[in-house]
Order: sequence, then C-alpha cells, then structure tokens
Amino acid sequence: MIIISMDIVRFLKPDLAKFVIFLIISFTVLYIANYVFGSFITHYSYPLPFANVGRISNGPGTPVMLTVDYSLPNHLINLSIYYLLSCLIVYLYGFVKK
Repeated sequence: MIIISMDIVRFLKPDLAKFVIFLIISFTVLYIANYVFGSFITHYSYPLPFANVGRISNGPGTPVMLTVDYSLPNHLINLSIYYLLSCLIVYLYGFVKK
C-alpha cells in the first residue's frame, strides 16, 4: 500500500516537463475548441465547456449583446484532466525510454 501511494505521489509530482506539456495541451484544446465551435455560440474548452459565449440580437439594426456563462467547477475539472494527461504522457515517455 505504501509503495502504491509513493508511486502515485511521484506520478503527480509537478516538474518542468509536466508543466510544459500541460500548457501545450491547455492552449491547444482552447484553440481547437474556439476554432471548431467559433460560429454562433462559442464553447471555450473541452471536454467540459467552462465559458459559453453567445451573441444575442433581436433583429436587424439592433446592437448585439454578448452573454457569458462561466463555470468554475468545469474549468477546474478541465485543468485537472489536462494535468493528469500531461502526467501520463511524461510517465509513458519515461517508461518507453527505459
């Protein structure tokens, strides 16, 4: 049990490689989500949208109102998923390198 918990701690311990991969994943997903869903309604991020931006207009000639719906739990879950993915990538790279 102690060996498994130490492996988990070592797996989750932050380092420079995990941080760089985390940033690459985060910005890539944000860019792709903005590009794919960037038409009428934009869902920022994937797999859970943490910011929904909609453009509302009542008809021709009326000003366009932007609505923003922000979800902190979804944003934190996405960041956790991205960090776990970066940890897995670094772990697999070290495993293959051996």
